[in-house]
Amino acid sequence: MTKSIYVGNLPFTASDGEVRDFFAAYGSVINVSLPTDRETGRPRGFAFVEMDDGDADSAINALDGAVLGGRTLRVNEARSRDAGPPRGDHGGPPRGAPSAPPPPRPVELEVGQQAPDFTLADEENRQITLSDMRGSLIVLLFYAFDFSGICQAELCDVRDNYSSWQAAGAHVYGVSRDSRFAHAAFKEQQNFSHSLLADVKGDVARAYGTWNDQVGAAERLTVVIDREGKVAHMQKNAIPDQRDHSAVEGAISAIV
Repeated sequence: MTKSIYVGNLPFTASDGEVRDFFAAYGSVINVSLPTDRETGRPRGFAFVEMDDGDADSAINALDGAVLGGRTLRVNEARSRDAGPPRGDHGGPPRGAPSAPPPPRPVELEVGQQAPDFTLADEENRQITLSDMRGSLIVLLFYAFDFSGICQAELCDVRDNYSSWQAAGAHVYGVSRDSRFAHAAFKEQQNFSHSLLADVKGDVARAYGTWNDQVGAAERLTVVIDREGKVAHMQKNAIPDQRDHSAVEGAISAIV
């Protein structure tokens, strides 16, 4: 039997050969898949590695949290979204087996709800706490990965066409699982005026109901938070679908 391993937070310069060599110390590597961005052809910062069951378990235990190319890897067993517990001959669990607990309910954030509080480091390692900014307008832009085609296009669109958000007094933050070091390089390269927050474990994305376990990254979510700390506007897109930011303008104007 073989097992598929998810490898997240890879350096964007990592090759399939480098990933293969990294895992080969723990057994035979059957296959390495490095997904790339459909528009740019650039790696998306994660991979799938196939190994025999025992070798895969050894690799997961040894390499989760290991550093490759200056980035701390997230390594775990890849599971399909529709995977369920083993079923018996009649479509139910094996006889005598305890019932599986129900899956956790996804967070359902709604307009008018108090926005979940958080503290995250920005690209300059300043600690940004949402509740400390009560009385200000906040725009959170959750996205998957720095330097990836659609994510970069969205944030450049904010830079080029929506400076009015900040002119109206809004604090604008991009949020992804990338490290503050990656954020610093990304912000400098693209000359963003807004800050980028490092949600490296995905905890804030989970609190806002936009974490994708299969990919190991946030799906696209825009949240406008009013001066009382409540959600005033939301827009969610799947990872492959670029956002239209125009509705944010109206949400900010309605608050101002």
